[in-house]
Amino acid sequence: MERCRSRLFLAAPKQKELDVKKIPAVLGLLLFWFAGSAAPATDGAALYKKSCGGCHGNKGTLTPGGSAPIRGLPGDVLLDKLAGYAEGRLGGPAGKPMRDAARKLPEGDRAVLAEHIGAL
Repeated sequence: MERCRSRLFLAAPKQKELDVKKIPAVLGLLLFWFAGSAAPATDGAALYKKSCGGCHGNKGTLTPGGSAPIRGLPGDVLLDKLAGYAEGRLGGPAGKPMRDAARKLPEGDRAVLAEHIGAL
């Protein structure tokens, strides 16, 4: 019986000491990763090309589904339209592609995008 008890109470493995010098680097990487995933895109041209250019063309002059060109529309009008599509207030049955695209954009990206399109 004594023999069984000694096997149950084995000594815990020795733990490594925490290397305090690595903490700032790890925290910095985590902060960079989380901040980068939540931050809006700052490059309006790249965001436009990725999110809008396929349907509206490079300069915002194409009219998918009979819509008006978006080139030169004021930023506040575009921002309101993007919010309307994202919330489902605009678009009707034919507006599904716009609703889907607007819903994928965080509000910060919508503002950057509206500013970029207004300057086309």
